[in-house]
Amino acid sequence: MYDRRAGVFVSLKKRGELRGCVGTICGVASCVGEEIIGNAVSAGVGDPRFFPVELGELSDISFSVDVLGEAFVVTDRGVLDVVRFGVIVSSGDRRGFFFRILGVLIHLRSRLVLL
Repeated sequence: MYDRRAGVFVSLKKRGELRGCVGTICGVASCVGEEIIGNAVSAGVGDPRFFPVELGELSDISFSVDVLGEAFVVTDRGVLDVVRFGVIVSSGDRRGFFFRILGVLIHLRSRLVLL
């Protein structure tokens, strides 16, 4: 955790419902541990979809951390394993990441344009 960099997503759920999620596709901090700390804080107080988490909510919140592996280019739809991998999509200088969410990715799989 302290000797490599990687993208990290931290998700917060309150009683099973999403309460915050912030992540990085590529590591920007000095190591994975620092990436986790920064994204955990941002998920709790910086996710624009939610109000900041309050102290009284913490006992109801569970945290999950996903450390991303090396990204690789997919040129053949046959090797796109949406059960095992997330998918990075990009257009120009904008990028997004889809987690291994089966219902969403199976729907998207037929619409992906591979480079």
